Amino acid sequence: YTEHTIVEQGTQSAPIYYRNSTSDTFNSEVSLPFDSPVNLKANGADTLKLYYRGRAVTYAQPSPGVVAMSGQGADITGSSDDFRFVYKQLSGNGSIIARVDSIQNTNPWAKAGVMIRDTLDPNSAHATVVLASNGTVQFQSRETKDGTTTNKDSAGLGNPYWVKITRSGSTFTAQQSEDGINWINVGPDPNIASTVTIAMTNPVYIGLAVTSHNAAQLAAATFSGVEVSGSTTGDWTVKNIGATEQSEGENTIDLMYLALEDNASKRARVYAPANAVGSGDFIPWLIPYDQLTGIDLTKITTLIIGFGDTSAPLKGDGLVYIDDISRGHALE
Repeated sequence: YTEHTIVEQGTQSAPIYYRNSTSDTFNSEVSLPFDSPVNLKANGADTLKLYYRGRAVTYAQPSPGVVAMSGQGADITGSSDDFRFVYKQLSGNGSIIARVDSIQNTNPWAKAGVMIRDTLDPNSAHATVVLASNGTVQFQSRETKDGTTTNKDSAGLGNPYWVKITRSGSTFTAQQSEDGINWINVGPDPNIASTVTIAMTNPVYIGLAVTSHNAAQLAAATFSGVEVSGSTTGDWTVKNIGATEQSEGENTIDLMYLALEDNASKRARVYAPANAVGSGDFIPWLIPYDQLTGIDLTKITTLIIGFGDTSAPLKGDGLVYIDDISRGHALE
């Protein structure tokens, strides 16, 4: 059957449920057999494209630096915060960077990003850099316990986008980047330093923050390139900070793939980003044909969407929507 409300465009999408958590199931597949072999290279096509949309994941790190998580709550603002935090403890100087791949649009100011926090109390001092679902990178800080949150915005950036917060003594510096290599200050004028002075007592808390800006709805977020520097201790810990009772995530993490079979029953398979099933909005996925090796792309008989990996099973359960499968020529 098809979904007629949750769509990328047009009138329908394909909801696919995966259930790999049973003792004898490691992957789940749906397939579309063609009536006759299809030439995917016709008219110079060199790329497949589709859109996927997952659902919220409480917290998962399917591979190093890659995270899917979710959060709800009124906001990170004012004199008290309401969000989900995934953190380690940091002593001394350090930083955290991440690419915010997606943040579900539960509100234009739903946010996902990086944070250094004095305590785990809702009214704690903190320095935070987030990407909002409206495409704004925001440097937020509360300089004292119970103080007012101040904001400095870089609007109109979209996602994905890189964010970074650095602690050096009592100085916290906020930065943003298009590529994770070239960093600039956060704010309408990148030539103006984006720093704040906050006295924090070691150890502090450093990690990833997500708020839905909607206390009644969970927002899914995905990250990649997560990297922490400095003297940290402990494993990643999930904590709900604030008054909102957080919902549990709806999907559990697993890998998603697209596969093609040709008329000789040869198969090629390509995996989506490891956090794909944790996305809360439709994400485009471009697959260059040079990733689909060992098959005859001029004689394709079956298209497959699957979840799981028999060589390294994650045993996830959930639902993902697929929409607008097409082929064409990728623009440079």
